[in-house]
Amino acid sequence: MTVTAIGARRLAILGMSLAALAVSRPALAQESAWTLAATYTADVAGPVSGGASQAGKFLDNLMIEADLDLDKAAGWTGASAHVSLLNNAGGAPNDIAGILQGINNIEVSRPRGKVYEAWLQQDFGRASVRAGLYDLNSEFYATDAAGLLIAPPFGIGSELAATGPNGPSIFPSTALALRLRLATSDTTYVQAVALNALAGTIGDPGGVDTRFD
Repeated sequence: MTVTAIGARRLAILGMSLAALAVSRPALAQESAWTLAATYTADVAGPVSGGASQAGKFLDNLMIEADLDLDKAAGWTGASAHVSLLNNAGGAPNDIAGILQGINNIEVSRPRGKVYEAWLQQDFGRASVRAGLYDLNSEFYATDAAGLLIAPPFGIGSELAATGPNGPSIFPSTALALRLRLATSDTTYVQAVALNALAGTIGDPGGVDTRFD
């Protein structure tokens, strides 16, 4: 059986720096410690041949992110914080396509909103340490193809995506992690990460798992 997926994607990205804590016009002229961004993705996808039926399913993804420069906000030199909220809704095109790895990279088993990432980072010159809820795919196994093609097989490889009870600490469920990075030159670096392997059970019924074992 051959299943061909069709998809139409509208991507709206809004990036802004806001003076969230400003209370006067002079303060607005200063560079804010906060950076806020929102990304919305909407797809229509489904099989045009084969599969259980030929139909399109609408699904969407909303990511809201906030970054805080703790040096500017509190005088904490080299420190920064990041929080992101994720909401997924819509149908499940893979239910009618029946493909092992899916046909759309924003499909989830259960529509819901959640805290996606929440971490602190401390820079030490050429080295940095990041700890908290962390998306492994944000810095590891990131490919150019994943930014252009919507099918999950073009993203993180199945040899890693299939690990753990429901995949590693990647979309749509993250876990606690500790990441170390060392820049060996202006263009190269080495990094390593230790993660909680229990990133989320099927359907993620318990929400974010904050254990690290």
